[in-house]
Amino acid sequence: MASPTRYPLLELSGSTEALEIATAFLNEHGCLGTEEHPDVLLAYFAESANIARLADELGKTLPALTCRIAEPVPSRDWLAEWKAELEGFSLGARYFVLPTWKPDVETPRTVLRLDPEQAFGTGTHETTRLCVELLEDYVAVGCNVIDVGAGTGILSMVATHEGAGSVRAIDVDPAAVECARNNIERNRLTDSIEVECAGWEEAAPIHADVVVANINTTILARAVHSMFGTLLLSGILVDDFEDFNLPDDFEVVEKRSAGEWAALVLRHV
Repeated sequence: MASPTRYPLLELSGSTEALEIATAFLNEHGCLGTEEHPDVLLAYFAESANIARLADELGKTLPALTCRIAEPVPSRDWLAEWKAELEGFSLGARYFVLPTWKPDVETPRTVLRLDPEQAFGTGTHETTRLCVELLEDYVAVGCNVIDVGAGTGILSMVATHEGAGSVRAIDVDPAAVECARNNIERNRLTDSIEVECAGWEEAAPIHADVVVANINTTILARAVHSMFGTLLLSGILVDDFEDFNLPDDFEVVEKRSAGEWAALVLRHV
C-alpha cells in the first residue's frame, strides 16, 4: 500500500512586510497555500518541492525573516477546503471574477472564469487589484501588452478585454504557464494572448506599448531596467517605495496604493 501523502511545510515569522514579500515569492514557486497563526505563517508545498532551496533563497533575500523547515503534515483535501471558501467578486470597474466551480451569476460586468490551480493572482490581493485598475486606465485600443509574471493569466485577460491588439504573457513557473493557458482557453481568449514559459532575463528586452508586472520586489528591481514602454508595476511595499531603484531614464507618472502595497506607472523621459 502506498504511503499517505505528506506535505512539506515551512514556518515563517517576521514583520508583516517581510511575510508579505515571502508569501508572494513562495506563491511564485509552487506554494499550495498558506495558513496564518498569531506568531507564525505556515506555507504548504507538494511532496516534490525543494523547500530547503526555497528556505535558503528566502534567507538570503530577507535576512530579517525566520524560516524553518517543519515536520511534513498529513494529507488533507486542502483544495476542496479552499474552493469552498472562495466566492465570486467584483474586480476593478468592469470585471467579475467567478471560480470555475461556481454557477453562473447575473451581472453587468465582464465575467472572468478562473481556476488559480497553483498560480498567483486570483484578483483578491491588493497588488493584483491595483494592476487591474491601471490596465483599465492605460491600455489603449490596439496597443500591445506584455504581462511579466502572468500567474493565472488574469491581467492578460483584462488587458485583452480592455482592447489590447496583442498580449504576451510570460512566467518562469511551468505550472503557472499551464494554469494561465487553461484560464485563457476557458475564457475563449486564446487567439488574443500568447503564453510563454520564460523568466524576465530570457524575455529581455521587454518592449511593448504597455508592460504590466506584478512580481516580487527584489526581482522587479532588476527586471525594470530591461523594460520599455509604459510600465505598470506592482508588488512594492509602500514603505519600500523610496528605496526602489528606478531607472534614470524613467519618470513616475502615477503612484497608487492599497493597504501596504504600492503600484507605479513609469514612462521614458
